[in-house]
Amino acid sequence: MLYLFDDLVLDTDQRELRRDGSVIPLQPQVFDLLAYLIRHRARVVTKDDLIGAIWGGRIVSESALTTRINAARTAIGDSGEAQRLIRTLPRKGLRFIGAVREAAREVASAAAPPKVEMSSLVVGRTAPFETIDRMTRQALSGRRQMAFVTGEAGIGKTAFIAKAIERLTEQGFDVLYGRCTERFGTDEVFLPLIDALVSRYRANGPELISAVRAHAPTWILQLPGAINASERAAFQDEVFGATRERMLREFCDLLEALSAGRPWILVLEDLHWSDFATLDVVSRFARGNGKARVLALCSYRPADSAADGHPIRRLHRDLEIHGCCSELRLDRLSSSEVERYLALRFDDAELASTLSKPVFEPRWGTPCSSPRYSHTSSTRTRSSKRTADGGCLHRRHLLKTAFRTAC
Repeated sequence: MLYLFDDLVLDTDQRELRRDGSVIPLQPQVFDLLAYLIRHRARVVTKDDLIGAIWGGRIVSESALTTRINAARTAIGDSGEAQRLIRTLPRKGLRFIGAVREAAREVASAAAPPKVEMSSLVVGRTAPFETIDRMTRQALSGRRQMAFVTGEAGIGKTAFIAKAIERLTEQGFDVLYGRCTERFGTDEVFLPLIDALVSRYRANGPELISAVRAHAPTWILQLPGAINASERAAFQDEVFGATRERMLREFCDLLEALSAGRPWILVLEDLHWSDFATLDVVSRFARGNGKARVLALCSYRPADSAADGHPIRRLHRDLEIHGCCSELRLDRLSSSEVERYLALRFDDAELASTLSKPVFEPRWGTPCSSPRYSHTSSTRTRSSKRTADGGCLHRRHLLKTAFRTAC
């Protein structure tokens, strides 16, 4: 397991503490002490806990324990005076209070949005990415940012957002990702927000739970397995009769609190299918004026929202009038942009030139910015270039199918 905090990484598999890729030497007992404090950061750790976990319950002098604690603090850039990361609670014990992010070595984070193959080949979106770069600078300064990613079905909104997340996480942003789905029964209020919290909790529970307990207690009951039965009963008593408005306010407070430690991206896709309560959260957060290092990316299809009478378009326009959001409208790619994508995708300029026109033809659907071609389709398309007569039809059939299933 990797534990990331400040500019450090604690790797419990390799038993290394690293800063900027360089290993910080630690004695084994100091490493074990630091790892134990981080793993149990949700509570106060007593000296007896440390002695039992690190020395197996053997008799250890007070000075030996103090020496290891001081060494751990020194290694992570802390001290007994500052207690910025490891805090001493007199007559109680110790607690690690730094913001920690967990990452598994080979298991993808449950909080990550669906990956879009070939996202690095997104083309024709220079202006929207420039807008995101500008908004990112504002978000990092503490000014919350909201952007609506709009476009018709298949235009590449998911691919664009995936690429934006990739770029932002490289700058230290963490992610809350929720997606709306078309429903034919009664809507569940706040469903994409609940999904986002549940996914994030499964990836890094203790840190999120601590923030939810403190700032959004009405939401903790939405996280299965986050608290035990006795705690659940206590929280049920505390939030009994809580209104939807309270949940709305607490979620916005939670975002502000989380962003005090590091910047966050809140992604809500396909809001043309969202419940109205989720839109209330979007509206309240966008209009807030408190400090929040948060960039919210919300996508929807304007045509679908208009046809169904969904209020997302009206909310978008109202926020835009009041200067509370930006729009990142994704238009269809030009013929030259499609050709450029194909050239990058297949590393073959001649093939790209041959295929760009049939791919671009409107009757074959919207050309996406990041079509999910399979390796098999790629191979067959290459081989079809060398076939005679009917080979061209075969190639066109493959491309037609690929673009219909893209995005």
